[in-house]
Amino acid sequence: MSRLGVPRWLVVTVVAVAVIPLGSVSQTALDLSVLLTALVYVVVTVFWREHIGARDLSRTALVLAVLLAAYVAFQALDLPDNPFTHPMWKETAPITGAARRSISIDPAASIAGIGALVAPFLLFAVAVTAAREDRSADRLLRALAAFGLIVALYGLFQLFFMPDKQLYFQRRYFFSTLTSVFVNRNTTATFLGITLVVLIGRMAGAGATVNWPSMLTRLTTPGRGGLSRREWGVLVQALPIAVVGLSLLLTESRAGIAASALGVLVLIAALARRRPGLDLEGEPPAGGLRRAVLVGAGIIALVLAVFGGRVLERAQQVSIVEDLRYCLLPSLARAAADNQPFGTGFATFKLAFEPYRDVACGLTGVLERAHNGYMEGLITLGLPFVLVLAVVVLLLGRTFLRGLKQRNRFRWAGATGLAVLAVMLAHSAVDFSLQIHGVAMMAAAVLGALAGLSRGRSAAPGFR
Repeated sequence: MSRLGVPRWLVVTVVAVAVIPLGSVSQTALDLSVLLTALVYVVVTVFWREHIGARDLSRTALVLAVLLAAYVAFQALDLPDNPFTHPMWKETAPITGAARRSISIDPAASIAGIGALVAPFLLFAVAVTAAREDRSADRLLRALAAFGLIVALYGLFQLFFMPDKQLYFQRRYFFSTLTSVFVNRNTTATFLGITLVVLIGRMAGAGATVNWPSMLTRLTTPGRGGLSRREWGVLVQALPIAVVGLSLLLTESRAGIAASALGVLVLIAALARRRPGLDLEGEPPAGGLRRAVLVGAGIIALVLAVFGGRVLERAQQVSIVEDLRYCLLPSLARAAADNQPFGTGFATFKLAFEPYRDVACGLTGVLERAHNGYMEGLITLGLPFVLVLAVVVLLLGRTFLRGLKQRNRFRWAGATGLAVLAVMLAHSAVDFSLQIHGVAMMAAAVLGALAGLSRGRSAAPGFR
């Protein structure tokens, strides 16, 4: 293995450690993942040079991680005469005798959650460094997509051969749907949606210069000549797309499937347009890109036609009005409005939301997370969450648009990055998939690799 290949496999290892033990929902698995991420970040930062063309991305990720950690610590501080003390402390002081003056309503939980909050930012920075050469970036994306395919294959095996098992645990939920290594089918759908978009994007890049009509004619007509090794390589990439697409449908996650479909549409729309006013040597023809993406989308449509009945049946069984996530939206909005500008403290949603919970939506169980990533961010982190989200989306969006306009052979990376962002942003509006550590780490690694590839190769040696 070359020295440039080491960061790539470190990224994949960190993602696997975060994903495989049920998405790291247990505290032990989460702590292990955070410690490994911090160690890998230090090793890669010390021994490998930055991606010269994307050093602003890796440095911004580090700055955001430090600022978020400092802000959460500020939320948890018990400051004398703190003008931002959460009202809960004043209201409960006569009963509990406690005289805390922190913003966070559970300072210990906030401090304990810092590692999980900053780990995706650190992994993103490592992935950018690992993607400092075009070949390394493409191989990293291939490795991450292969890992996603393995998760999908395991999910299919689990669903059909051991539906009562969740890895080595007894399964407690979602017996008839595919969850693979995760607990929740919606979490699985987000993970598989990201994998699916990456697979289609890579197929689009590989098939951009293929003469599709000629290839399909030679494939289906005897005596017209065989396919080249490159053409077979493009066609073979359709198989993992079909497997992951089928697995996604079998999660029966309505929002996850819809968000993934949106991501594929964004990918098609981005690649179907030829860059105006540019005639760069070596630019893949727009028709080839369009056909490659449409083939991938056609495979998904075929799988949907065969296996999509279960999803439609579930959509008819559970209406929007009956769905708990939509019933609780007004309560979430009230909780967010009442706790500005500094929120209730990171990782305090379970405690903060209970007073706002609408009894008309049922009182069974305790809600650990909001079915809306934006609302949970506003409730627990306050307005700074909006600022961080805006910086991340704008910086990544600008990077991917730049890659879409300026890259030639790897133009597909910018389009795929926009599509992955679409999947994440859309599904976060109705579910808590990105609050699951394993999914957040997979997303960070994929976005880091795509961002590095969109910025182009680095000319400097890779090892210090």
